Amino acid sequence: MKSRWQQIFRQVYLRILTRQVPHAILSWRYFIPNQSMMVNRHKRVLFNAWTKLPRSVWWLIALYSYSVWYLFNSWRQIARVWKNRSLELYHHNGISRVKQLMHLTVLAIGHTIPPHFYYLYRLYDYKENQWLDFIYTHELPHWHQMMSPNISMRSQHLMSDKVDFAHAMTAVGLPLITTLYARSKGEKITEQQLFNQKSMFLKPIHGSQKKGALALIYRAQSDCYDLTGDGAEHLGNVDSNNHRSGIVNFIQQKINQEAYLFQPLLKNDTELSTIFSCKELITVRLITALNNENTLQAISAVLEIPNDGRYNQVHNLAIEITAGRLIKPSDDFDTELLAKYRLGSELKIPNWQHVVDISINAHKSFLDIYAIGWDLTITAAGIKLIEGNINWGIVAHQVNTPLIIK
Repeated sequence: MKSRWQQIFRQVYLRILTRQVPHAILSWRYFIPNQSMMVNRHKRVLFNAWTKLPRSVWWLIALYSYSVWYLFNSWRQIARVWKNRSLELYHHNGISRVKQLMHLTVLAIGHTIPPHFYYLYRLYDYKENQWLDFIYTHELPHWHQMMSPNISMRSQHLMSDKVDFAHAMTAVGLPLITTLYARSKGEKITEQQLFNQKSMFLKPIHGSQKKGALALIYRAQSDCYDLTGDGAEHLGNVDSNNHRSGIVNFIQQKINQEAYLFQPLLKNDTELSTIFSCKELITVRLITALNNENTLQAISAVLEIPNDGRYNQVHNLAIEITAGRLIKPSDDFDTELLAKYRLGSELKIPNWQHVVDISINAHKSFLDIYAIGWDLTITAAGIKLIEGNINWGIVAHQVNTPLIIK
């Protein structure tokens, strides 16, 4: 009983008491009739948050959260963001710092939206009545819950367990990355399982956003191994003649914390490798959703390029969903990225329609979920489905335009 109350207190402490932003948008537009679909959805997110708690607790959370926001946190964030970003925008776009300050105040006080989104989503290019066309990260968990209120236990399990997910998707004929073996939490790993003259990719079975991902790379010419990824940079190359306990111990520490999946380390499609100087596996994050006619459609996609061997840190390039072409980043987003990846002309993602078809066919097994973020990779061996995500991130899909799910 004590541990249960400790867990509850920890959740309250982390998700409410120390939280710097409200859990949902509270906008003045809620009090005006005949608002748009997106405004009404934001309103539903607010009033349908914390559904597992009594309504009296919802009121206490809201009273505390919005009081702290209006009295303290909003003003501090406005001042900090305005100080750090306003001068650059003034020089780049000619928007006066006074006007920016007014916009930030309306955004934070009138809509309880953290002011950094003014620059992240380039809201200065939109009218105020369009600001709620965007979805914001501080409301995202409750947004997903509101849009998919009746997710089955089966769907929740398969979306969180990569092994069972792979079995289920393989059973319906979808191409998955082969699993070499899995190790449950605390299970021992041996040198014989790791050092077999093959490269492998390791990831947590119940993880997300590539956190904890590692690559054990075998270099045949020198007969040595290199472990890269989450915190492994200090290990360096390990010669086959030397003691390999450092790599074994490091991976064992990871497995002692959570269960891990071991897969072959795949190579990028030749066309992608030619354009992007990236040895790590490039992935596509594609969102499918049920529309008003209750049919599935692909609504947004980005290409995720690992940043210098860090699998959970990526550069995102937007993909035009119909033709599968990369959308050139805006000038203020990225001159450096364009130079690094030599994107002088538009690149069409190889076999794009197949990528879309695989994602839609996968979603057919989860019709109780309104929208799913699919991770796929385009390899030399073809397109492979990696996993699906219920609580998929939103920012990368809205850098160019709001993501409106009809």
